[in-house]
Amino acid sequence: YGTPNIVLAKLADATNVAVVTAVSKVRRYGEERTSDYARIVEGALLRNPLAPEAFVVGQASRAGDEVVELVATHPNFPTEAFVRMVSGNDERWMLAGLRSDNEQIHLAVAANTHASAEILRSAIETKTARVREAVVRNPSTPDSLLVQIIEENAQGMA
Repeated sequence: YGTPNIVLAKLADATNVAVVTAVSKVRRYGEERTSDYARIVEGALLRNPLAPEAFVVGQASRAGDEVVELVATHPNFPTEAFVRMVSGNDERWMLAGLRSDNEQIHLAVAANTHASAEILRSAIETKTARVREAVVRNPSTPDSLLVQIIEENAQGMA
């Protein structure tokens, strides 16, 4: 504690798990929390595959546009936390979820009643039957998208 953010930013790139974990536990307050260097420290930690799961999950709820992608692609971001994020009303998370390779996350997006027509349209492009079925069962799916799915099924594209 009391370590300058510039030093923490350098330490956040460490290849030693203990060092990275220690840096992730430093809590900044007031102006320190919103400073450019604080954001640099957090970004460096999120780019480090050794960042602990608790830190990565903690960043998910405060994520700005660039941080969403860092958190979503971090190897220590658990699927359960990702599902929680894509089940909310933030379309940035839904889009990040559709870019993942995890069908469980795709299913959560497809079932999300907050998902826009565009998001649901993107979800059916995964072409898995379970995801398409989740979109069909979603009460928020617009009729036009349901018609599109029916037409594709009739043409043998499903």
